[in-house]
Amino acid sequence: MSPLRKRFSEDLKLAGYSKRTQESYIYSVSKLAQYWSKSPENISNEELRQYLLFHMLRYRALFTLIYSCGLRLREATTLKVYNIDSQRMTVKVENGKGGYDDRYIPLPYATLDLLRAYYRTHGNPILLFPGPGQGEKNEPVSKHTISKNNTKYHGCPNIFKVEVRMSKS
Repeated sequence: MSPLRKRFSEDLKLAGYSKRTQESYIYSVSKLAQYWSKSPENISNEELRQYLLFHMLRYRALFTLIYSCGLRLREATTLKVYNIDSQRMTVKVENGKGGYDDRYIPLPYATLDLLRAYYRTHGNPILLFPGPGQGEKNEPVSKHTISKNNTKYHGCPNIFKVEVRMSKS
């Protein structure tokens, strides 16, 4: 264990945080360091701001798309860049629930603007919502990652314990 990590752990204990909270904070700082490939001591305020904005924008874009288009979580997370048709203002959902034919869903302008802003942050040529990293992975973000990040780090309730869609299809 590095001296910085040891000191951080001791500070959390002295502050009276629970064991699970300490683990969560240490995990978050280690992911931040891994993202920038350097020690947390060497991360500037601007780099920290960029990191937080990127993650907030990712989940805002994802949940706005799910809500405004009525998509299921798996449908939204596996969307490809070419599934967004900005000329016709539609989203093409391939292999929806039950493997039925592809379907087209209207795309609101506000959602398209948000998706464009998010896409500029990662630039993955294939996936709209690539897995964690700096855009180099060609695997979609997982349900586990979304649930864990929203519950622990953003203070949102665990959406998988609540019925998000009202339809039974």
